[in-house]
Amino acid sequence: MGFLKRLFGSRGSAGSRDQGIYVYIKIRRSGEIVRLRINKLNDLSRNDDGQLFVRKLVMGTRSFERVEAMLYFDDSYHLKDAELVGGELAAEADYLAQQEVS
Repeated sequence: MGFLKRLFGSRGSAGSRDQGIYVYIKIRRSGEIVRLRINKLNDLSRNDDGQLFVRKLVMGTRSFERVEAMLYFDDSYHLKDAELVGGELAAEADYLAQQEVS
């Protein structure tokens, strides 16, 4: 039994911590704010300059409008630059306010 716990982990172990980076994007056409989760271990790549980046196509849950996002991060996983087509960055507080209204 201990072997299986070591192999698959158990609830509350260090392996179950959220490895996500959350970015909030406001869709220009509908005004909907979407929470985008980026997995540090799987989603990020390095460009030719060594900078971490991810390209995502973000879709609203209510409007089904899309935003193309190119996000750039430093080695500490802090967002450094964002190129968004069809949207803009938003604050977490705006996302939470939108969720309360819904």
